[in-house]
Amino acid sequence: MDESCPVESHPERRGDAYSFAKLKQDELVTEYGKKFGIPYVIVRPGHVYGPGNEGITGRVGVGTFGIFLHLGGSNSIPFTYVDNCAEAIVLAGLRVGVDGEVFNVVDDDLPSSWRFLRLYKKNVRWFRSIYVPRAASYLLCWLWEKYSDWSEGQLPPAFNRAIWHTYWKKTWYTNEKIKSRLGWNPKVPPAEAFDRYFESCRRKAQHA
Repeated sequence: MDESCPVESHPERRGDAYSFAKLKQDELVTEYGKKFGIPYVIVRPGHVYGPGNEGITGRVGVGTFGIFLHLGGSNSIPFTYVDNCAEAIVLAGLRVGVDGEVFNVVDDDLPSSWRFLRLYKKNVRWFRSIYVPRAASYLLCWLWEKYSDWSEGQLPPAFNRAIWHTYWKKTWYTNEKIKSRLGWNPKVPPAEAFDRYFESCRRKAQHA
Protein backbone atom coordinates (compact mmCIF):
# COMPACT_ATOMS: atom_id res chain seq x y z
CA MET A 1 0.00 0.00 0.00
CA ASP A 2 1.44 3.34 -1.03
CA GLU A 3 0.17 6.89 -1.51
CA SER A 4 -1.26 6.11 -4.95
CA CYS A 5 -3.79 3.64 -3.53
CA PRO A 6 -7.37 4.97 -3.58
CA VAL A 7 -8.99 5.97 -0.30
CA GLU A 8 -12.31 4.55 0.89
CA SER A 9 -15.09 5.73 -1.43
CA HIS A 10 -17.87 4.83 1.02
CA PRO A 11 -16.42 5.31 4.51
CA GLU A 12 -19.88 5.09 6.07
CA ARG A 13 -19.96 1.37 5.27
CA ARG A 14 -17.21 0.69 7.79
CA GLY A 15 -19.31 1.86 10.72
CA ASP A 16 -16.20 3.59 12.06
CA ALA A 17 -16.73 7.22 13.03
CA TYR A 18 -13.01 7.91 13.46
CA SER A 19 -12.06 6.78 9.95
CA PHE A 20 -15.05 8.60 8.47
CA ALA A 21 -13.99 11.84 10.20
CA LYS A 22 -10.37 11.48 9.06
CA LEU A 23 -11.40 11.03 5.44
CA LYS A 24 -13.72 14.03 5.58
CA GLN A 25 -10.92 16.11 7.14
CA ASP A 26 -8.69 15.24 4.19
CA GLU A 27 -11.43 16.29 1.77
CA LEU A 28 -11.98 19.59 3.57
CA VAL A 29 -8.28 20.41 3.66
CA THR A 30 -7.89 19.59 -0.04
CA GLU A 31 -10.96 21.67 -0.95
CA TYR A 32 -9.84 24.72 1.03
CA GLY A 33 -6.29 24.38 -0.24
CA LYS A 34 -7.42 24.50 -3.86
CA LYS A 35 -10.10 27.15 -3.32
CA PHE A 36 -8.05 29.63 -1.28
CA GLY A 37 -4.50 28.75 -2.30
CA ILE A 38 -3.58 27.52 1.18
CA PRO A 39 -0.49 25.28 1.22
CA TYR A 40 -1.07 21.93 2.87
CA VAL A 41 0.41 18.47 3.25
CA ILE A 42 -1.54 15.37 4.28
CA VAL A 43 0.22 12.90 6.56
CA ARG A 44 -1.30 9.46 7.12
CA PRO A 45 0.40 7.53 9.91
CA GLY A 46 -0.06 3.82 10.31
CA HIS A 47 -0.70 2.53 13.82
CA VAL A 48 1.10 4.92 16.18
CA TYR A 49 2.42 3.02 19.21
CA GLY A 50 4.52 3.78 22.24
CA PRO A 51 4.08 5.22 25.75
CA GLY A 52 0.52 6.46 26.08
CA ASN A 53 -0.88 4.02 23.52
CA GLU A 54 -0.26 0.57 24.94
CA GLY A 55 -3.27 -1.29 23.57
CA ILE A 56 -2.93 -4.03 20.96
CA THR A 57 -4.12 -2.70 17.63
CA GLY A 58 -7.21 -4.28 16.10
CA ARG A 59 -5.08 -5.12 13.06
CA VAL A 60 -3.62 -7.90 15.20
CA GLY A 61 -6.93 -9.08 16.63
CA VAL A 62 -9.77 -8.41 19.04
CA GLY A 63 -10.51 -9.51 22.59
CA THR A 64 -14.16 -8.49 22.56
CA PHE A 65 -15.54 -12.00 23.00
CA GLY A 66 -13.70 -13.05 26.16
CA ILE A 67 -10.78 -14.66 24.35
CA PHE A 68 -8.35 -12.93 22.03
CA LEU A 69 -9.10 -13.69 18.40
CA HIS A 70 -5.90 -13.39 16.39
CA LEU A 71 -6.93 -12.13 12.95
CA GLY A 72 -3.75 -10.61 11.52
CA GLY A 73 -1.83 -13.82 10.91
CA SER A 74 1.07 -13.26 8.50
CA ASN A 75 0.03 -9.68 7.68
CA SER A 76 2.55 -6.91 8.23
CA ILE A 77 1.32 -4.41 10.83
CA PRO A 78 1.88 -0.77 9.73
CA PHE A 79 3.49 0.40 12.97
CA THR A 80 5.13 3.77 13.46
CA TYR A 81 6.72 4.60 16.79
CA VAL A 82 5.41 7.83 18.30
CA ASP A 83 8.76 9.66 18.14
CA ASN A 84 9.31 8.65 14.51
CA CYS A 85 5.78 9.71 13.58
CA ALA A 86 6.18 13.10 15.28
CA GLU A 87 9.38 13.81 13.35
CA ALA A 88 7.67 12.87 10.08
CA ILE A 89 4.86 15.35 10.75
CA VAL A 90 7.34 18.14 11.53
CA LEU A 91 9.33 17.43 8.35
CA ALA A 92 6.15 17.46 6.27
CA GLY A 93 5.35 20.93 7.62
CA LEU A 94 8.84 22.34 7.05
CA ARG A 95 10.01 20.81 3.77
CA VAL A 96 9.74 23.10 0.74
CA GLY A 97 8.22 21.85 -2.49
CA VAL A 98 5.78 19.24 -1.17
CA ASP A 99 2.56 21.30 -1.09
CA GLY A 100 -0.48 19.14 -1.79
CA GLU A 101 1.43 15.89 -1.31
CA VAL A 102 0.25 12.88 0.70
CA PHE A 103 2.68 10.88 2.82
CA ASN A 104 2.12 7.54 4.52
CA VAL A 105 4.14 7.05 7.70
CA VAL A 106 5.27 3.55 8.62
CA ASP A 107 8.53 2.42 10.17
CA ASP A 108 11.10 0.06 8.69
CA ASP A 109 11.12 -3.73 9.17
CA LEU A 110 7.45 -4.04 9.98
CA PRO A 111 6.68 -7.18 12.00
CA SER A 112 4.02 -9.67 11.06
CA SER A 113 1.01 -9.98 13.32
CA TRP A 114 2.28 -13.40 14.40
CA ARG A 115 5.67 -12.00 15.41
CA PHE A 116 4.23 -9.02 17.27
CA LEU A 117 1.83 -11.19 19.25
CA ARG A 118 4.63 -13.56 20.26
CA LEU A 119 6.80 -10.66 21.37
CA TYR A 120 3.94 -9.09 23.33
CA LYS A 121 3.19 -12.33 25.18
CA LYS A 122 6.88 -12.84 25.94
CA ASN A 123 7.65 -9.29 27.08
CA VAL A 124 4.39 -8.07 28.66
CA ARG A 125 1.97 -10.84 29.65
CA TRP A 126 0.80 -14.19 28.38
CA PHE A 127 -2.85 -14.70 27.45
CA ARG A 128 -4.84 -17.27 25.52
CA SER A 129 -5.48 -16.51 21.87
CA ILE A 130 -7.04 -18.35 18.94
CA TYR A 131 -5.94 -17.79 15.36
CA VAL A 132 -8.82 -17.24 12.93
CA PRO A 133 -7.78 -17.96 9.30
CA ARG A 134 -8.31 -15.19 6.77
CA ALA A 135 -11.17 -16.94 4.93
CA ALA A 136 -12.99 -17.61 8.20
CA SER A 137 -12.61 -14.01 9.40
CA TYR A 138 -14.00 -12.75 6.08
CA LEU A 139 -16.99 -15.07 6.37
CA LEU A 140 -17.65 -13.98 9.96
CA CYS A 141 -17.50 -10.30 8.95
CA TRP A 142 -19.90 -10.99 6.06
CA LEU A 143 -22.36 -12.77 8.33
CA TRP A 144 -22.16 -9.99 10.93
CA GLU A 145 -22.75 -7.37 8.25
CA LYS A 146 -25.76 -9.23 6.85
CA TYR A 147 -27.32 -9.73 10.28
CA SER A 148 -26.75 -6.06 11.09
CA ASP A 149 -28.58 -5.09 7.89
CA TRP A 150 -31.38 -7.59 8.56
CA SER A 151 -31.85 -6.31 12.13
CA GLU A 152 -31.86 -2.72 10.85
CA GLY A 153 -28.90 -1.81 12.99
CA GLN A 154 -30.01 -3.46 16.24
CA LEU A 155 -26.70 -5.27 16.01
CA PRO A 156 -24.18 -2.47 15.26
CA PRO A 157 -22.03 -3.10 12.16
CA ALA A 158 -18.86 -3.40 14.25
CA PHE A 159 -17.53 -6.08 11.89
CA ASN A 160 -18.10 -5.92 8.16
CA ARG A 161 -16.34 -6.54 4.87
CA ALA A 162 -15.07 -2.96 4.57
CA ILE A 163 -13.32 -3.26 7.93
CA TRP A 164 -11.97 -6.67 6.96
CA HIS A 165 -10.39 -5.25 3.78
CA THR A 166 -8.80 -2.43 5.79
CA TYR A 167 -7.55 -4.44 8.78
CA TRP A 168 -7.11 -8.09 7.83
CA LYS A 169 -6.72 -8.37 4.09
CA LYS A 170 -3.17 -9.36 3.09
CA THR A 171 -1.38 -6.04 2.60
CA TRP A 172 2.20 -4.79 2.26
CA TYR A 173 3.29 -1.26 3.16
CA THR A 174 6.05 1.03 1.93
CA ASN A 175 7.66 4.21 3.24
CA GLU A 176 9.72 4.93 0.13
CA LYS A 177 7.97 8.19 -0.75
CA ILE A 178 8.37 9.89 2.63
CA LYS A 179 12.02 8.85 2.71
CA SER A 180 12.81 10.14 -0.76
CA ARG A 181 10.74 13.35 -0.66
CA LEU A 182 11.17 14.43 2.97
CA GLY A 183 14.48 12.77 3.82
CA TRP A 184 12.77 11.02 6.73
CA ASN A 185 14.28 8.00 8.38
CA PRO A 186 12.96 6.43 11.59
CA LYS A 187 15.47 7.55 14.23
CA VAL A 188 14.23 5.02 16.78
CA PRO A 189 14.94 1.57 15.28
CA PRO A 190 12.34 -1.19 15.65
CA ALA A 191 14.15 -3.15 18.38
CA GLU A 192 14.56 -0.09 20.60
CA ALA A 193 11.04 1.13 19.84
CA PHE A 194 9.47 -2.16 20.88
CA ASP A 195 11.64 -2.34 24.01
CA ARG A 196 10.29 1.08 25.03
CA TYR A 197 6.75 0.08 24.15
CA PHE A 198 6.81 -3.20 26.08
CA GLU A 199 8.34 -1.47 29.10
CA SER A 200 5.51 1.06 29.01
CA CYS A 201 2.98 -1.79 28.77
CA ARG A 202 4.50 -3.52 31.80
CA ARG A 203 4.43 -0.32 33.88
CA LYS A 204 0.80 0.31 32.96
CA ALA A 205 -0.14 -3.27 33.88
CA GLN A 206 1.52 -2.91 37.29
CA HIS A 207 -0.50 0.20 38.09
CA ALA A 208 -3.80 -1.01 36.64
